[in-house]
Amino acid sequence: MEDVIGALLMLGVLVGVWFAVARQYRKKGYEGVIRHFIGGFCGLGAMLVFGLFVAANEVSESPSTDAESAEQVVTTSEPQRKSLAELRDEAQAESDIGVDVETFTRRFNETMTEMELPFRFQGEISELDDGLDYRIANDRLSRLFSISLHVKPYSDDIREIVFIGVGDRRKQTGVHIFLIAAAVFSATQPDWPDTTGVHTVFEMGKEFSEKGARVAQTIDGLEYHYRRSHVEGNRFSVEPID
Repeated sequence: MEDVIGALLMLGVLVGVWFAVARQYRKKGYEGVIRHFIGGFCGLGAMLVFGLFVAANEVSESPSTDAESAEQVVTTSEPQRKSLAELRDEAQAESDIGVDVETFTRRFNETMTEMELPFRFQGEISELDDGLDYRIANDRLSRLFSISLHVKPYSDDIREIVFIGVGDRRKQTGVHIFLIAAAVFSATQPDWPDTTGVHTVFEMGKEFSEKGARVAQTIDGLEYHYRRSHVEGNRFSVEPID
């Protein structure tokens, strides 16, 4: 009897959706064959979805032969969630770029002074907020430029650096974006001359212009990424190779 009722309900869904859709397309001025074809197609899809829904409910409502064993299966299949303290411990143990916030700030600002540019990074680290396993040192160098450091939870070691530079169609702004990115590179590679940072950023920008896709370079255990978009602007980032 239940099978008969189920079949009638599925048939009702098919016919109901069929004629409802056909009626809507009739109001839009579609011809009879087209609107009934679309209605029949939608009705068939609705009938299949309804059938799957009924079948799933029958499976979920089937009686269990052994409640204790079923409860055990559910319990063991659920993933164990890590506590925030465990996540922070893992974040602390992850690789970093080998530079702490104070060192990066000093090197970056020294390079800005040498380049006679007015931009300075403050290096103020945020508190460890609830729900986060990292800290942030974020500073807007100007209206168009910003640098964000992802810092480990229990030390000032940097996990990732992200520089964002938004262009405004002025050549001077483009030059500043180029030089700030080079200064970020130099702050993470003190053993390389400043000209290496300039050359690296130039080559990455050139490669992006040719390929139109994100560019990556690996230097001394660090990965440097560059990409450009209308939404974000120029993005130059540094992170360790895990």
